[in-house]
Formats: sequence, structure tokens, C-alpha cells
Amino acid sequence: MRDDYYDRDEPPRRRNDDRDRASRARTVRLTMAIATILTSVFAAILALQIVFALLDANEANPLVMVVSDLAYTLAWFFHDLFTPEWPRLRILLNYGLAALFWLGIGQGISVLVRSLR
Repeated sequence: MRDDYYDRDEPPRRRNDDRDRASRARTVRLTMAIATILTSVFAAILALQIVFALLDANEANPLVMVVSDLAYTLAWFFHDLFTPEWPRLRILLNYGLAALFWLGIGQGISVLVRSLR
């Protein structure tokens, strides 16, 4: 190797560091966006189920059936957390709490990923 190789300044390394930093920032932004969008969609499905229940939507409708099945899955361990006498209030409380849970998870992931920058 040539002796003057080690005497040069290190701009190429700095350029690589800048590229790595920019790549990491893009990855962080993408991860935050995916987490926020996904958990917001989950909360929207739960909110839609609440609206369907409160407005007494036709349970035989395919859209209502799909949303109901998805909402039941997304409500996770919030099923029958509250058991008031009125079924509509039960759905409002349990699915509403599940929707808030998913929004909180999305924000938590965003804060966690942002702190890893």
C-alpha cells in the first residue's frame, strides 16, 4: 500500500456516515408512519363497529359482518370488560376502550422508534 493513503483526510467516511444517518432517519420515519397508520385503521374499524351498533345496522349486510368480525378480533381482551345492562352501551364502552388502546399503542411505538434515532 502507498504511504500517503493514511495521510489523506477522511471525507469519504464522513459521506458514508451522512448516508447511514439519512438512511436511518428514513427507516425511523417509515416505521413511525406504518405504526401510526396501522393502529389508526384498527381504531377506525372499532369506531365503525360502534357506529353500526348504535345506529342498529343490518347484521346480515356483508360490510357490517366483515367489520363486526374484524372489530371482535381487534377488541382483544376488552370483550366483556364492562357488562352494563344495555348492549349498545356495552359495545360503546368495550370497543371504545379498545380503540383508545390501539391509538395509544400507535403513539407509544412512534415515541419509542423516535427515541432510537
